[in-house]
Amino acid sequence: MIKRLALIAAAIVFIGGCGQRSDSMIDSVVEAAQPSTEKLSEFTTEFKNAEKARAHNITMAAKAIDEKIVNPGETFSFNDSVGPTTKANGFMLGKIFSNGKNAKGYGGGVCQVSSTLFNAADAIGLEIVERHKHSKSVNYVEKGRDATVSHGVIDFKFANNKSYPVRIDSFANGESVTIALYKA
Repeated sequence: MIKRLALIAAAIVFIGGCGQRSDSMIDSVVEAAQPSTEKLSEFTTEFKNAEKARAHNITMAAKAIDEKIVNPGETFSFNDSVGPTTKANGFMLGKIFSNGKNAKGYGGGVCQVSSTLFNAADAIGLEIVERHKHSKSVNYVEKGRDATVSHGVIDFKFANNKSYPVRIDSFANGESVTIALYKA
């Protein structure tokens, strides 16, 4: 949203600076900057009563993919968008699965965001390029509907096989994460 407001402000300054302020020109810029309201899919998963670190990591990953645009023919990489889930990048130690066992690792919880995104993308038939299931069942999606990630090792990727750009809107509120896909 901040990016869109900055675009509007810059366009108004530019138009005003040309000495030819036109309400129709400003209306056109504002309209172009508005996000599409054609929702293609939405998926929500819950993490009520999650440990603080897990909730923090989910929120960080959700923010990292928010407002991403995937153009036709492009491939979206969850890991490229979120980046390494390290302490240096602000992630905390949280519960992860390692070789089928419970463990602690930086970024524990981000797989809930990748799984939520997978379900939203799959619902509209986006081409799933890379997806891996966890070594154990998770409690936030139906069995077999998860998408685990580990930066530099395994990723969740989808290709936009549509004729229009797709925008990812992602929001975590402390109890759930919602991902909506829009026609951009």
